[in-house]
Amino acid sequence: MRKNIKILFLVIAIAALFSISASAQIKVENRNIDFDLVPDQITADTYIPIEKLVDADLFDIDRVSSNRYIVLKNNNYYILENNEKLVRTNLRNRSLEYAPVVINQHFLVPVEFLEEFLNFNVRVEKGLTMPDRIDRDDQSENELRFRVYLNDDEFERDERLRLRFEIMNTGRNDVNLRFNSAQKYNIYVKNRFGRVLYSWADSKIFSQAVQNIEIEGRDSLRFEEEIDLDQFREGRYYVEVEITADNYQFDPIEKEFEIDD
Repeated sequence: MRKNIKILFLVIAIAALFSISASAQIKVENRNIDFDLVPDQITADTYIPIEKLVDADLFDIDRVSSNRYIVLKNNNYYILENNEKLVRTNLRNRSLEYAPVVINQHFLVPVEFLEEFLNFNVRVEKGLTMPDRIDRDDQSENELRFRVYLNDDEFERDERLRLRFEIMNTGRNDVNLRFNSAQKYNIYVKNRFGRVLYSWADSKIFSQAVQNIEIEGRDSLRFEEEIDLDQFREGRYYVEVEITADNYQFDPIEKEFEIDD
C-alpha cells in the first residue's frame, strides 16, 4: 500500500510540473522539444522523456533495459538508472539530487542532469529562463557556477558564432576573482580531432596588472563574444571557453557546432 501511494504521489508531482502554455516551447541547446503540455517554468526537478532528447539529436543512447540507459555524448558515457541518483560515467561518478524515473513506460531524466552533467542550456522560449535556484537550502556559500551558451549549433560560413558566458555566484556572500592580467578568459575553436584552429587571445595584447573583480552574492559576471566563421571550412567543430582566474579553478566548457556551405 505504501508503495502504491508513493507511485501515485510521484505521478501527481510530475503532472504538477506542467501547465498548458500555447505561446511557449521548451528549447534544449536551441533545439525544440515537442510536448503536448509545456511547463511555465523550468527547474532542476522538471523531467523530460529521454526519447524526446534523442529525437532532437542531442545525444545517443544505448538502452540496456527499460530501467537503465547509457547516454553517449562527446565520447563520454553516463549510466542512468530508474530511481538511482548515482550517475556512473567515464569522467567521475556523481550523484543527482533528483533520480531518473519511469512513468507509463517512459524513461524520464531531470533537467538537473542536462544542465549539471552535459552543460546544456534549457529554457522555455517566450517564457521563463532556467532559474539559478539560488534559494535552495542545499546551495553552499560562495558557490560559483560557469555556463556557456551559443546562439545556434548549425551555421553558414558567412554567419557569426555568438557566445554568451557567465559566472554565477549562487551563494549569499560576495566572491572576489583575481586575474593576473586584463585577460579574463580565452576561447578556442577545435576541429573534430581536437586540434586548435583558433585562439581568441592570440591576436590581443593585455595589460599585465593584477585585476580583482567582485561578484556579489546571488549575482553574475557576464561576457559576450563573436567569431566570424568564414575562416573555417565546412565541417563539425568544437568551441571551448576557459576562465583565467588565478584564485578559482573553472573547468573549461566545450560546445559542438557545425558549419555548412
